Amino acid sequence: MQEQKASKAPQWLKKIRWWNLFFLAAFGGVLLVALAVVLYTYRDLPLAKHRESSTGFPVNGAGIRLADVQGEWKSSKGNARMELRTAYYPQATLTLAPGGGSGVFLVRFLNNKHEQTGEIFNIPYRDGQFVRKDDVNIKAEGLNATVQMEGGYSDHDSYMLHCLNEQEFLWRVCVWQQPEGTRDTIYLGYRTIPALPIQKL
Repeated sequence: MQEQKASKAPQWLKKIRWWNLFFLAAFGGVLLVALAVVLYTYRDLPLAKHRESSTGFPVNGAGIRLADVQGEWKSSKGNARMELRTAYYPQATLTLAPGGGSGVFLVRFLNNKHEQTGEIFNIPYRDGQFVRKDDVNIKAEGLNATVQMEGGYSDHDSYMLHCLNEQEFLWRVCVWQQPEGTRDTIYLGYRTIPALPIQKL
């Protein structure tokens, strides 16, 4: 009798082990799915290796469509005006989709602490196109406008540190719209400015 009980005990333990393995595997699968969902949800946060993010373009404003916003860092070498102010400065390019509408775009740059840096740039548009402008900070005509901020990083080492520090937020270019005939402003979105090493000249 005792021998029968002894022989049944290992069978019972084996069943428990199989159930444990089954539930352990199922639990592991659920954890993997949850991790994948979290990573997918936060894939655009500018925190780790890939810091670039955007609210998504194109975007529809009031009576106009902003097709794209791009940002980049530029070296001031060779630009006498910029050389007096900074070593590396941010530049943004706005592109409109063909259409209509009149008003003003407001462009702001945010630094790596999400604080506004520099002035607010006003870029007027009329009948779906930028009003021609050719000054030191804004070049605009047709469907394209380029904005340069007189500031940024004062030396090569500071800029390179920003490029290499993956825990640091990227700078952003943010765009608002103020349609003609109103004082209301509409937030259209932002895009981070990629931090790519620029060869020291």
